[in-house]
Amino acid sequence: MAEVCLPPVRQAALTGHDGIVSAVCHLAGATCLESALVRQQWAAAHGDRRKVIVGVTSPSDGFEAHAWLDGEPTDPRFVVIDEIGPVSAES
Repeated sequence: MAEVCLPPVRQAALTGHDGIVSAVCHLAGATCLESALVRQQWAAAHGDRRKVIVGVTSPSDGFEAHAWLDGEPTDPRFVVIDEIGPVSAES
């Protein structure tokens, strides 16, 4: 029996699934940090090692904290205070 060879997964294909993962996190009531950590692990399992970025706004802007994956668009009001990862797929 001949081996089955599959083409490598394209990053564009992963983006669509990342939206599904994000939607499931949202429906489950995950915080932005929980969602970013789940999406970070999912991306790592698909060969895309990314950092989770944690940022805050200044108290004068009504202090807020937010977490997102490195490379995602962010609100410029957030100042990065920490980075988590990247993780390996086995983490």
